[in-house]
Amino acid sequence: MGVLLEEVFEELEQRRTGYVIQAEALLKSLVVKLVRSCEEYAGTDVPAGRSSLTEKSAVIIEDYFLYEYQSLSLEELADRLGLGARQTERLLKKLYGKTFLQKKTEARMSAAVLLLSDEGRSVTAIAELLGYSSVEHFSSAFKSFYGCSPRAYRKQGAPPGAV
Repeated sequence: MGVLLEEVFEELEQRRTGYVIQAEALLKSLVVKLVRSCEEYAGTDVPAGRSSLTEKSAVIIEDYFLYEYQSLSLEELADRLGLGARQTERLLKKLYGKTFLQKKTEARMSAAVLLLSDEGRSVTAIAELLGYSSVEHFSSAFKSFYGCSPRAYRKQGAPPGAV
């Protein structure tokens, strides 16, 4: 799985023709490998209960943040996990060391980087696609996360640590 992540980063760094499509395909492949890994793990003799439940929860969480960054809500994620909102917050903190809001921001910003590479999309359209209430709110969040505005990111390319 580490090799897949390296390939994703390489695609995003080199920005060759079709790199967005390739990066998305690699990320999908990564999710499939994670799910299959969990399925294989579930077939082994593991102490009943928490380990396999935590692994399955992690796959659900990753899938949710990867594909549904447009309309993320704590309540929706909690429903998918079969947990309450507070339990979901605790699980996120345990697995990632982050709150729901931090994971949501991280997911949106990762998607923003991919979407900004498409020169045909306006920053306003990207803000709407990501579920921000206004382009100003999106620009402010992007600048807080990456240290530059979305427009500056487009002009200069990725700032250090952006991908």
